[in-house]
Amino acid sequence: MKRLRIILLAVAWLLVAVLPAGAQTEYFIHTVRWYEGIKDISKKYDVPVEVIMEVNNLDKPKVKSRMKLKIPVDLQAYYRMQASSEGLVQEAADSTAAAANAVTEPVTADNPEEEDDKTESPWDWSYIFGFKDKVNATLILPLGQDASSDNAFDFYGGAMLAARDLGEKGINADVDVINLTGNEISEEAAEKLEKSDLIIGPVSEKDLVKVLAVAGKTPVISPLDPRASGLADSVANFIQAPTAAVSQYSDLAAWLCEERFPEDNIVLVSESGTALSAGMKELERILEENGIAANKLNYSILEGRSVSAKVTSAMVPEVTNRVVILSEKEAFVNDVVRNLNLALYNKYQVVLYSASKIRSFETIDIENLHSLNLHVCSSYYIDYDDPRVKRFVLSYRALFNTEPSQFAFQGYDVMGYFIKACHDSGRSWQKKLARIGKAKMLQADFKFIRQPDGGYLNTGIRRIIYGQDYSVKEILH
Repeated sequence: MKRLRIILLAVAWLLVAVLPAGAQTEYFIHTVRWYEGIKDISKKYDVPVEVIMEVNNLDKPKVKSRMKLKIPVDLQAYYRMQASSEGLVQEAADSTAAAANAVTEPVTADNPEEEDDKTESPWDWSYIFGFKDKVNATLILPLGQDASSDNAFDFYGGAMLAARDLGEKGINADVDVINLTGNEISEEAAEKLEKSDLIIGPVSEKDLVKVLAVAGKTPVISPLDPRASGLADSVANFIQAPTAAVSQYSDLAAWLCEERFPEDNIVLVSESGTALSAGMKELERILEENGIAANKLNYSILEGRSVSAKVTSAMVPEVTNRVVILSEKEAFVNDVVRNLNLALYNKYQVVLYSASKIRSFETIDIENLHSLNLHVCSSYYIDYDDPRVKRFVLSYRALFNTEPSQFAFQGYDVMGYFIKACHDSGRSWQKKLARIGKAKMLQADFKFIRQPDGGYLNTGIRRIIYGQDYSVKEILH
């Protein structure tokens, strides 16, 4: 049967090649853009989808970014050519069928050659060569009409740019997009999820739980919400992409240990009546494990003028006072920063350490952060001097006529990292995450660790220093 098909195909091509000029047609060459489907192209040229599939030998009505498609210029001329060529091919098929049957075995229900002919090869080349030729990904986002979906659209735009750029590098990805706006996941969507190589999204922990319930063993990646990290404790196919706050404080403690001199004074400032978070407790534990004694200062902003003297009393003259604020309440953090700047005027040397939330507080004077030589551990930081960032910004502007937000950068990073990880490592890509090492993306670092009884957490952190020369720089580590 295979030989017969080869013969017929060869005859068909030869006959079409020698058809009279009047039976031939001309074609446009259309380059598929990342946001186009075959129906869009059909509508643009007023050529039926079936014709586009036939001309370009497509088995399914799917096209990929940057694919070159032939589109008939004159549809009627194309139909005339097909009618003429089909008559000749049928005549050739009739005349060669007997000869083909003479050199092939008869096909019966028990013939193993027939089974091979109807089924795909049993070989999974990703097991042999360690890569996956085509990655099937599903992106789930709440792409509604309300203002809250704007971030999701930004993420989507960045993700599609990443898929396009990977395609240009020879990494083949087929991305299906599901708009999750309802409370339930349809049976059709659930079937698609279970067959995917990876699922990116949805956003909230509540929706992630719904997807995990129907995804089978397919890895589910949490793309935006750091609060969803708890799912990694018990769900083996869950991957948390945003870095949790506990990792920020853990790295903050490690950074402080690396920079301190034996004579330095370490001060931990906390607010009276407020419990410490898990990350803050982890910071204290790491300092204790390294034998670093800390001077603990606890006060309330309601104490008034006495606070300034209390903060100054925790300082030591003529050494570096390395201060960590164990609070993420804007009013309290602002008060500590103000009092630390007063200590600077009293000739104390102060370096402030903080998790990333301090960068979002609008009431804090940025000049004060530079004066205190602020050291920040953050999940995200964008270096706009990075050539990769510049290329992304220019591409995003060209496509969407706007500036990329932090969510667009995150979409690019998450899609780019996980598609490549699956492509490079094959079907077992999730098991190899912890061995990949740190990957430096556009705005985030990815470094995954496996939880003992669950999935994977990202521990990638960027260290940023607010210099007294008003510079803001990332410190590589």
